[in-house]
Amino acid sequence: MKITAEFDSVNSADLAAASIRRTISPFSDIKVLQNHNKTTMSFGGLTAAFGNGNPSIGPNMYTCPIPYTAGNHIDTSESFLQNNVILEVICRKEDRKKVSGIIVNSGGYGINEYN
Repeated sequence: MKITAEFDSVNSADLAAASIRRTISPFSDIKVLQNHNKTTMSFGGLTAAFGNGNPSIGPNMYTCPIPYTAGNHIDTSESFLQNNVILEVICRKEDRKKVSGIIVNSGGYGINEYN
């Protein structure tokens, strides 16, 4: 039986995995998976202007595009703040209640069970 759950951080998923390893039979398989957000670089029309610093020469301004990555903007949406850490446990059917209990007590949510 395969059980998956989501966690807010890698540390909490690791603690749950360690607790499952101590409690459940040694025949279980446990994985902690983290999805990394890909950052793409683009030049979305943002520019920086630099002057020559010498007003006697004239107002020579130089502009250059500022690279914008998906990871450097401020976004307070819940999907951006989540780390998308998934704990995957393969165990016997007899152990599923113990595994689910450990996951919930460790802060896991979104538990799915597959036969």
